[in-house]
Amino acid sequence: MLVYLLTGHNTLNRHLTIMRRVNDPLCPLCKAEEETSLHFLGKCCATVNIRRLHFDVPFLEPSDLKQAHWITLLRFAKATKRFQ
Repeated sequence: MLVYLLTGHNTLNRHLTIMRRVNDPLCPLCKAEEETSLHFLGKCCATVNIRRLHFDVPFLEPSDLKQAHWITLLRFAKATKRFQ
């Protein structure tokens, strides 16, 4: 799961749109932006509370994600239940 998130080759809508498996790249949780790994991990407003539990902040910039420990990223992703 971590490799998928870091590379962008995953089951998030942006990648599924590129693969022509879905027609809409928007995030199904917030519907505000394309659902990329960066959006999912750091920007989605629908996962703010879960992000706060794991990172102590509501939103993360790409530079924050670079410094985050891999286990924290993985725990956050699992806690959202987006990859079931």
